Amino acid sequence: MKSVKKFAACILLVFCLAATVSVNVPSLNLVSTVQAASKVKISKTKASLEKGTTLQLKVSGTKKKVQWSTSSSKIATVNSKGKVTAKKAGTATITAKVAGKKYKCKITVTTPAISKKTLKLTVENTYTLKMTGTKKSVKWSSNKKSVATVSSKGKVTAKKAGTATITASVGGKKYTCKVTVVKKPAFAVGYQKLNQYLTKHGSLNVNGNRFISASDYIEGMDITWGIEYDSKKKQYQFIMSSEHYYGDIAISMYVNAADLQYVRPNCVVVIGDELGAFISEAKIVPAKYNGKSNVTFTIKNTSGGISSAEVNQVSNASLQLAFAGWEGYLLQREVGIRMRDLGFTSFSI
Repeated sequence: MKSVKKFAACILLVFCLAATVSVNVPSLNLVSTVQAASKVKISKTKASLEKGTTLQLKVSGTKKKVQWSTSSSKIATVNSKGKVTAKKAGTATITAKVAGKKYKCKITVTTPAISKKTLKLTVENTYTLKMTGTKKSVKWSSNKKSVATVSSKGKVTAKKAGTATITASVGGKKYTCKVTVVKKPAFAVGYQKLNQYLTKHGSLNVNGNRFISASDYIEGMDITWGIEYDSKKKQYQFIMSSEHYYGDIAISMYVNAADLQYVRPNCVVVIGDELGAFISEAKIVPAKYNGKSNVTFTIKNTSGGISSAEVNQVSNASLQLAFAGWEGYLLQREVGIRMRDLGFTSFSI
């Protein structure tokens, strides 16, 4: 037992000496003398640049000479050291050639632009301008704040009738939008009452918009009239749909809350196999539509044997029926106003 302990103590002493004494022992060459070559690659395989800006591309993993080229010098150029310069909007491929192999970078060049160069607003209405083709910070300003103001995010607010220039300053350059502000039409009060009624008493549809509707059965037709306000688009939509044994009719009339000077009715009619189907649309100046005179509809699409004259005849008859329903079933009965209060000053049933 003593000899075992003595042997163990000797082994422990040897390990301690080995840990504290440096001994020069020839090392075994366990690492392969042939080292794997570093992987050659380009610093970027794709990039987006604004017109006039530059990007330095590099190739790593090699000391061999690199030859640079571009697929379109009109869009982006590259010099012998890999410096890319954006010339105009579009896409170009920059290629680095090393020892017969090619490494590519797709360059997308964008040109900063303001979303609108002219804008027409009614007093108290708003519109948000945007700068596209740039990620740089934008500084917004108005040259006539009494007419139109603009927020730090490009939201323009119409203050009073007149003109103003909204300027977006980006990277030392300026982009402008001419804003024309017009007075609120007298009938804007009617739309205000309609909006208040929809907000308070309207039902909520799947799009999150408030609407009112009414239905009736007249001369063999199931007819539904509706008025909806889209708060995101700031747009009113007047709707009529009818079902009959010979086919279906749908009328939609859109009124932009920011410009109440005109409306756009769209007519979608499916009359049946005998006559076919069609889509038509028209532009109406509210004050000139009396509900009896015919409007010229533009035919967007037809099928079957229906003629242009028949398209206009059916479209006008449907529009007149729609106006009668919007006036009698919804505006007068529920809201307490008439189509005349919405700018249709010549309209009468």
